Amino acid sequence: MVPPDIHNRLEAIRKALNVRIFSPQNWLSLSKRQESSALDPEAKGPIWVSRVTLPSPQEDDVRQALFKTIDILSANSETYTKPTSVPVEGEWVGHRRNVDAQAPEPTLTERKKYNGLMRDVSSAVTMLYVHGGGFYSGSPAQSRRMISKVTTLTHGRCFSLKYRLAPQHAFPSALLDLLFAYLSLLYPPQTPMIYHSAIPAREIVLTGDSAGANLCLSLIQIILSLARQQSRSPPLVRWNGIDVPLHLPQGVALVSPWIDLTYSLPSFEENQKTDFVVGYPISCDPRFPQCSIWPTDPPRGDMYCETSCLVHPLANPAAVEDWRGCPPVLVVCGEEVAVDGAKVVVQQAHRQGVSVTWRQFERLPHVFMSMLTDLEHTKVAIAEWAEFCRGLVEDKKVLEPGGELVVARDLSRTKVDLERLIGLTREEALVLMKRGMEKREVFRRNTREKPRM
Repeated sequence: MVPPDIHNRLEAIRKALNVRIFSPQNWLSLSKRQESSALDPEAKGPIWVSRVTLPSPQEDDVRQALFKTIDILSANSETYTKPTSVPVEGEWVGHRRNVDAQAPEPTLTERKKYNGLMRDVSSAVTMLYVHGGGFYSGSPAQSRRMISKVTTLTHGRCFSLKYRLAPQHAFPSALLDLLFAYLSLLYPPQTPMIYHSAIPAREIVLTGDSAGANLCLSLIQIILSLARQQSRSPPLVRWNGIDVPLHLPQGVALVSPWIDLTYSLPSFEENQKTDFVVGYPISCDPRFPQCSIWPTDPPRGDMYCETSCLVHPLANPAAVEDWRGCPPVLVVCGEEVAVDGAKVVVQQAHRQGVSVTWRQFERLPHVFMSMLTDLEHTKVAIAEWAEFCRGLVEDKKVLEPGGELVVARDLSRTKVDLERLIGLTREEALVLMKRGMEKREVFRRNTREKPRM
């Protein structure tokens, strides 16, 4: 049941979260944020967690294909540092049957934990999950409980990626890690350290929240661009000595996507009354605590990428022109400051024939499903997330494409026209975002202040 005073409760929660996270006196340096998000606590209760490291490929072809795609989609003014290839970490997550909430994590090898997970799996649904955290924090461990709820409903499994974090590893480091992880699910390297067998693309749903949702859309755009470059779908890539087809996943499920890196679209100002997140990048605020990793040397205007890349289509998917061929998409979001970026993507994709299901929850803040776990709205959202994934993979009834606004006070639905989801075209949004990019100043180190850890 939705409490009768839900509006007042949500406003109280919004104010409390805003003070706790975004008041200057509570700001943590990036080093501290990364330190806290890197913790890997014991996985207690009805959840399987099997940690794994995926080796990087034998050759450099996939890495070079990414750089070529970045350059093809660029406006010829972007600069970026080419990351090296490294092994990719992550963890398999699934529902653990017949244990109570306080059951300790089993003292088994990671392989045996994975075998236990697979014994409890009864569906082919495999999610590839990409966590949020502004590209500079977060981890699979912080998302376990939410992911476990989804896998309980899908009866499937999830690979949760631990990608390299900015600002130390700027764009496109995280994208390269995600591309390696996806290929490793499709074509696992022949090594004793890999537990899973090859997973068909038709069984994989790419999913992520916030910054992770941004990375998911960028991966889809990489595959679509490679197909256009090669005039064939799926495109071929060289992977561990073999030319393999890079199929698109069966679907894409996005939670509170953080798309526009320039903070320029109208919702950044208009939705501050319903979101705890502020409508500007606090990392460029003069009061933001300096540390050994931020500001960078040489200085940048954004933690994730060079200022010149703020509207590159693989860093900011709201700038993407062509979504034709994209698999079905689900977007679940609140009334958030960053929502207009997602609206631009959804409207553009819908107009180009992509199947899109849009669920916006009135008055709910950014990533409410992970922040407000006991809310009835969260339970509804997670159920639809799972239904979307299972329906696509198992060829059952899928959530109907189209848009709905879920009313906060009673969970009733109002239809939303995806053709007119936002009062801007993609081209008009791009103008605003380019202006925002031009206004962005680099954040330089205050030499009078000793860097803090």
